[in-house]
Amino acid sequence: MLTTSVREVFDKYNGTLPVKFAIKHGIGEGTLRKAYERGDIERPKRGVYLLPESLEDDYLAIQSQYNRGVFSHESALNLYGYTTDNPFYYYMTFPRGYHSKQFKKSLIRPTYIDEKYYSIGLIETESWHGNKVLAYDKERTILDMLVSSHAHPYVVEEMLEEYAWEERKNLDNLYKYAELLNRQEQLKIVENFKRKEGEVFAK
Repeated sequence: MLTTSVREVFDKYNGTLPVKFAIKHGIGEGTLRKAYERGDIERPKRGVYLLPESLEDDYLAIQSQYNRGVFSHESALNLYGYTTDNPFYYYMTFPRGYHSKQFKKSLIRPTYIDEKYYSIGLIETESWHGNKVLAYDKERTILDMLVSSHAHPYVVEEMLEEYAWEERKNLDNLYKYAELLNRQEQLKIVENFKRKEGEVFAK
């Protein structure tokens, strides 16, 4: 049976506890291993433990493994509810020069960018399970998707329609990012996008 203090840490992360996070809270890997062997917790993958009654937060688990990775493109759209598509891969952006042999095994589709562009639009948002993960904000994600070679047209159109209805869209940031990232052509696509009802983007 889990101690109250260990249970509280699991609850803090909504049932999914990466070993790296457990150690920060003073819980050793040996403690978790013993709990797993007793059947108190589950281990869906190496380095991640789970309460039996919980669903694994795969975004938190991936983030704990790749702390310099930022959820972007289709994965960011998924976090924001901007797509009905459920991507098979995890799309993450990394500073150029970063690499891991585990990307393929972890189903990571990496994008690499220069360090000077890495922090543009970088925020902390919540996963579907309520845990904090790194992602690019909606405006940066839209511009990234519009230059992506792997973005399906229906996903892009769905994204633009969702953004058109977004009450908290930040057009100032959209224009600023377009200038910083040299994506004025992509900005025109957003500006000219028209909903069937006739709604247009305008600054």
